[in-house]
Amino acid sequence: FVLGRKKAKIGKNSKVHPTVVLRQAERIIIGDNCLINHNNVLQAGKSIAKITIGNYVQTGPNVLMFAFNHGIDKNGVPMINQEYFDGDIKIEDDVWIGAGVIINAGVTIGKGTIIASGAVVTKDIPKNVIAGGVPAKVIKKRV
Repeated sequence: FVLGRKKAKIGKNSKVHPTVVLRQAERIIIGDNCLINHNNVLQAGKSIAKITIGNYVQTGPNVLMFAFNHGIDKNGVPMINQEYFDGDIKIEDDVWIGAGVIINAGVTIGKGTIIASGAVVTKDIPKNVIAGGVPAKVIKKRV
């Protein structure tokens, strides 16, 4: 935790719980006035992908963000030996991410959005909506 916190860019008045794991932290940017709750894992890409979190973002406990994934295309090559691919994760301002959410590589979550607990976010989510499920889908618009 200490090494990751020293390498990540963390904005003013943001709170990152001591049990948060920041991997490849030099590619993690957390905005101002955020709360990154306990047992979150933020894993930037293996080579280039970033995790960028806007201002006033809060996460529940046990949120996982992975800005990379294993390749799966080469039949006959063990999964563990397949090349990784990177994809930026961008979370815009004023987003609430519920407990136990998983956010996959290449996803943007729009401003003012709520992600329901336990969701798996595999595709972009627009601004000002509530999304949930596996995979996450828009449930309703916020007014």
